[in-house]
Amino acid sequence: MSRFVALTVLLLLTLPSRGGEDHFLTIGGGGSPRNNQLSLERNVVFFRHTLADCGLADAPHDVYFACGNEKQRDLQYLDPKTDPPRANLLLARLLDRGEDEIYQSYRPHDLPDVKGAANRNSLNQWFTTTGARLADADRLFIYFTGHGGGGTRQAPRNTTMDLWLDGGMTVKEFVPLLDKLNPKVQVVLFMVQCHSGGFGDVIFKGADVGPVLAEQTRCGFFATWSDRLAAGCTPDTAEDNYKDYTTYFFAALSGRTRTGQAVPAPDYDHDGRTSMAEAHAFVLLTSDTIDIPMTTSDVLLRQFSKTKDPKVKEIVTSSTPFAQLLKLATPDRRAVLESLSKQLDLKGDDRAAAARTLADSIDKQRKAIDPRPARRPGPGGGGGGAAATPNERDNLRNAIRGRVIARWPEMSSPYHPLAIAALANEPNEIIKVIESSPGYKKWDELVQKADEQSQKSFDLERKWVKCQRFLYVAETVALEANLPAFGGKLVQARYEALRAAENGTFGNARATVAQ
Repeated sequence: MSRFVALTVLLLLTLPSRGGEDHFLTIGGGGSPRNNQLSLERNVVFFRHTLADCGLADAPHDVYFACGNEKQRDLQYLDPKTDPPRANLLLARLLDRGEDEIYQSYRPHDLPDVKGAANRNSLNQWFTTTGARLADADRLFIYFTGHGGGGTRQAPRNTTMDLWLDGGMTVKEFVPLLDKLNPKVQVVLFMVQCHSGGFGDVIFKGADVGPVLAEQTRCGFFATWSDRLAAGCTPDTAEDNYKDYTTYFFAALSGRTRTGQAVPAPDYDHDGRTSMAEAHAFVLLTSDTIDIPMTTSDVLLRQFSKTKDPKVKEIVTSSTPFAQLLKLATPDRRAVLESLSKQLDLKGDDRAAAARTLADSIDKQRKAIDPRPARRPGPGGGGGGAAATPNERDNLRNAIRGRVIARWPEMSSPYHPLAIAALANEPNEIIKVIESSPGYKKWDELVQKADEQSQKSFDLERKWVKCQRFLYVAETVALEANLPAFGGKLVQARYEALRAAENGTFGNARATVAQ
């Protein structure tokens, strides 16, 4: 199929007029109890509250979460009333057996009205039955709150969403499910997992990046790029500490935080309502995490538009004078550029150059903390770089571990019956052997220093991320301005339909704070 024929087909795919019903499908939980954190359960609760605040409490809403209605301890949480025995904690740290897991407990999830387990069978059945019954002009909102994995080297954007005891479902496996829907059903994705940006490729037919777009109108909002981890997923019981994409996006729509505080609506275009695109912009300029959020329209622009071409004389770039860039930007993107510019103290006409310079400076500071390649924070938003003198720290740990193993050889296997018996019967002796080792005090100091250095690296990472958000949005503004020169009228029509979908309302979300 030629590019022209493919795009001619796309011309028919304009945004359907509203008048249908809104339906909601929530898929949540980790792939197993070990990575099904409490925050994922609370995200579903928060989403339900958001629907109610936006007048959508009675809208059809099917929830598939973790093990579903099976009576299993499928949820991981931190019990603030329980401290692990010191002997267990020291051994876990010394033997590198997952110190964090010592603090974690498990219970069954307590979500009511769950339709089933979050696995392939459930999703296939839903799209074959419930999904197939959706009518013209209906909207289907799909919210995924869980974990995700990166793509392969051959297909880096074909990322995954983890299903319960069922592995990761890739973008290319997910799209055929969407294909079962009525082509006139508009799909809206909210996906907050690591590598979620890969699912922006649902706009392409078969998720194959190229000129052929999917028949349906599909838009989406994603926590971060396809090659990055995302913030969130924590067993912490203090909901005030939850800082993932969900926290900010739904608060912007409903006017309430997770804990009920009022949030002024981000009505950047002053039309009396909060659109989904404005809620997304609110995340970009408000959240202080490692996320670099993106949308489906961002994906389309990067496929069809350019910021470099010697044949185009007056091409817009991210380095176009800032005042002109602001005039070209939509209200939501203008708000992001202005806010991040202030937060980062960017000055001058070329704010993109200033942002790149700042990002480079931050990278140098991170390398000064740890000259090795920085490790990106994990799903819980933990620190990035490692601490100083890792060889010395490891050598000291190995020496102390050698003393423990010499006394209790069975400790080489934590599941050996005699190792378990030693923990139960000789905890004080284990503590004494470890803490009386010649290198223990120095090793403990280096472990604490590692934690401090990791936190410093993480703080720098978050500032570096804000530079990347600024650059990404500035590039988006430029790509949108240049689209007529590269995409043609057919692509422009599809882009406008996609942006209209992203700018859609979410129930009765208004410019006033919910009362």
